[in-house]
Amino acid sequence: MHWLYNLPGTLWAYLLIGAISNITEELAPIGGGYAAHVGRLGLMQVAISVSIGTWLGGFGLYYLGRARGYWLRKRFPNFGRLFTRALMVVRRRPWRSSFAVRYAFGLRITLPIACGAAHVPIWEYAIGSAVSCVTWSCLFTVVGWMFGRSADVIMRHIHRFEDLLTLAAVGAVGILLFAYLRRSATHDDEAITEFGRELDRLSGEFPVLTDEEARNRERRRRGTTATE
Repeated sequence: MHWLYNLPGTLWAYLLIGAISNITEELAPIGGGYAAHVGRLGLMQVAISVSIGTWLGGFGLYYLGRARGYWLRKRFPNFGRLFTRALMVVRRRPWRSSFAVRYAFGLRITLPIACGAAHVPIWEYAIGSAVSCVTWSCLFTVVGWMFGRSADVIMRHIHRFEDLLTLAAVGAVGILLFAYLRRSATHDDEAITEFGRELDRLSGEFPVLTDEEARNRERRRRGTTATE
């Protein structure tokens, strides 16, 4: 077992990326692509690791469906309904289903199991799933690499204009603070006006008409104007 401790750290990184690619999904190749961009891993090695990891994981699910598909459908009713739909699709289009194992979002576990339960020929599933895993891994590894490059470009621009961006951020905070204070002052003025009206009404010194009294006075005024 001592030879395991002598393996290079990058090899462990590739093994880890391949092992977790079926769990973390797109995060594994994207993270590996970003690590390749900063020079910590190799771009091609990341894509190969993810391809092998997802292909082997899919083959494990295929054999699980081939051996225990009926038991899974009876043991997990909620999974069974989704599994039945996937099984119907696989039986109509076995080759397309094998190719779609990595691109069928939400069915990446169910579809390989359904392929096994439908007894899709091993060579057909092996080829279709291999093409799917390789193309999917390459695509998202490149996405991770491009993300790293875009982040570098953005950070370079930020460093060039950091003084301008800092002043703009301070100014934006001032504008937001002014708008907040103005809105609070408007609410306070409305509350003070309402409080003053209530005091006038209670004191009787400056009688304030209620809404109903104001409407009645307006009706009487309009009636007098019409008579004249």
